[in-house]
Amino acid sequence: MKRFFSFLFFMFLAICILTEPAACIGYARDALLLWFLKILPTLFPFMVISGVIIRMNLTSCFPSAGVYGTLVGFFCGFPMGALTACTMYEEKQITQKEAEYLCAFTNNMGPVYFCSYVLPTLGITNKLPYLAVMYGIPLLYGLFLRKTTYQSCDFQKLPSGSHVSLLNAIDASIQQAIASITRLGGYLILLQTLYILPELFIRLIGHFPLAIRLPLPFLQSFLCCLLEITGGIAKMSAYPPLCVLALLPLGGLSFILQAGSILKNAGLSLPVYLLHKLIQTVLIFAFYIVIIHAGF
Repeated sequence: MKRFFSFLFFMFLAICILTEPAACIGYARDALLLWFLKILPTLFPFMVISGVIIRMNLTSCFPSAGVYGTLVGFFCGFPMGALTACTMYEEKQITQKEAEYLCAFTNNMGPVYFCSYVLPTLGITNKLPYLAVMYGIPLLYGLFLRKTTYQSCDFQKLPSGSHVSLLNAIDASIQQAIASITRLGGYLILLQTLYILPELFIRLIGHFPLAIRLPLPFLQSFLCCLLEITGGIAKMSAYPPLCVLALLPLGGLSFILQAGSILKNAGLSLPVYLLHKLIQTVLIFAFYIVIIHAGF
């Protein structure tokens, strides 16, 4: 029965794409340009450099591998938090439990993207309070987990030095970065192409008399954000910022699928990751309500 419904669902998606080729091509083109012009040149070098640092065990220059994973996750942005933690686990520099702990709070949207694109698009000029909430809550949540659920994670410092040559480290890091950035682009293009689903849904319910009372443009934009948030942010610029800000910690379906792909390769649990993200989403949402009502 599950296979049958899966078949029907994907056949339905294929039919939607075939019946609206112009719109789907436009969505896919926008996603491809976003990936090629923004994400690829921004993330790819960091992926390679971080991979080389890990493979040559240069993380031993930091107080612990956990410190390195936290710094990369917070400053480089999604998906570097999860990718760095999983790579360190695969290289046996941290335990699986420690990798799970790092993924729980470091896999966030990058601060540069958040400050230079998200906040201006939403019409927010006073960036500091929003920046403090967006990254302060995950950091405090990580400290809380460190003292409770993940108290056993000690991140013992490894001895410096490695038998991996620079050339081999670069080669392996480039291969991993190509696979990761291509996967990210694939999810981005696929999920933005599926923007056709909210569009068709709104068209359908628009034929019903009661639909005139519904905020249909808002509903369509919000559903697009749920599918793929990087492309959906601009669609939500005319609406209250809280609607988008509440979705940023979780990141929409595209971010969830990308994180799941990275976690799966390291044998980590996606449900555990989602639980931590949902908790942070609720906390961040509550603090955003406070600062918005405070007039920031």
